[in-house]
Amino acid sequence: MRENIKTLRPQIAAIETEQIQTPIEQFHHEVLRPILKFQNEIILAIFLSEINRFKIDLGKYSPKGKKEKIQSTLQKNQKLRTLLIGIVIALFELEELNFYHQQQSEINKRISSMMEERIVSQLA
Repeated sequence: MRENIKTLRPQIAAIETEQIQTPIEQFHHEVLRPILKFQNEIILAIFLSEINRFKIDLGKYSPKGKKEKIQSTLQKNQKLRTLLIGIVIALFELEELNFYHQQQSEINKRISSMMEERIVSQLA
């Protein structure tokens, strides 16, 4: 059943293969981007639920203020960040999970950065 997990991921227009220079860049484009796109609604819903729980009203902020508040929330709220990273990792295949464990710190940074960009682009 786990072998079918890739079929759930949306197709994303590929970048030029000459631009992909390292295995981590390949992982970024072939694994992380499709999973983040697939999980976008869930990630956004969880983020909105969390800011509502803390009674944060993004509507009262300027676009720049919204961006800063979103970034601040994601950076300071370790539980939220861990949950959101877990939502991505849950859709890894075993081989991808093994690669993740070898590069965990770098991949977590990439996941966090990509999630932040997605949330900001939709809410700010």
